[in-house]
Amino acid sequence: MTKIWDALDRANGEARKYTALPGDIFALASRAEESLIASGLPARNRSGCEVVWHAGGPSTNAYSYKMLRTRITLTRGFESWFLTGLERIGVYPRQSELYRITISSAQRHRIVAVALAAFQVRGNTDADTTPAVVEMRLKAATELAPGTPETSLALAINYYQAEAFSTKVERDEACGPTGHADIRYFPISRSALLRAGDTIDTIACGHGIDHPRFEQIFAPLFMAALRRQMKEVFRAGSKSKGVIATTAVSIARVRYTISVIGAGDWLNFDVSALSGFEDAEPAIMDRTMEYLDHRLRLELSPSLIRARPN
Repeated sequence: MTKIWDALDRANGEARKYTALPGDIFALASRAEESLIASGLPARNRSGCEVVWHAGGPSTNAYSYKMLRTRITLTRGFESWFLTGLERIGVYPRQSELYRITISSAQRHRIVAVALAAFQVRGNTDADTTPAVVEMRLKAATELAPGTPETSLALAINYYQAEAFSTKVERDEACGPTGHADIRYFPISRSALLRAGDTIDTIACGHGIDHPRFEQIFAPLFMAALRRQMKEVFRAGSKSKGVIATTAVSIARVRYTISVIGAGDWLNFDVSALSGFEDAEPAIMDRTMEYLDHRLRLELSPSLIRARPN
């Protein structure tokens, strides 16, 4: 306990408000362990998992600046969690808490195998989408075996989306192999996408958050996702509680899920990230989640959240 207090004192410096306490660290270790148990990852395979957490921003918009919070990083050993990082960071008003567990590729495949053990996947190798071919695919559905290449491919087909870029040169440079051995990207025109039945709801942003034309490409995709989500919110009703709507946007081959959580007269928004088959930089994922959280607050005025659509 003394070592933990010493580490917290070094991280917090002179700060006495909105700082982490030993209880926060122990609670995070317990929460992360419960998450791993729920994932189905066996205890013997949990070593090396890393969890990062910081509390959410102030609940009032009276703050016109970032509030300092303590970000905690824990790493799972063979049997226990160890404190491996403490950092003071700024969070915006109403910004959601950060809670993210990072795992290895081998741990991810193990979790996927457990999660999909009872599922099936349709054979889907033909690009034709006519009703007759779709019906034929349904009849050709085969059993998914956990840990097999077929399972991994099914997940990858669902994970990767057609991507939009600001120039043909950047589009072509992004083509080629992906994080999955059986998935490759090829250049395709806008007209070809439309003929294939793709819409703005199925397109991903190829650029990362640091690209100079990121906003140009991502803005319409984000607004389309937000419209889909708000329709679900309206259908759920004004007194719904718990997670009432979710939507996902893909940015630079990382999937970000935005969840709307009903809390009486208020709605809370939670943003999470999944790097799937790609080795994404955790720092970039963090900044992208902060951007999405900030963008949500800009787009969603509290006076409009419960408004009725015309």
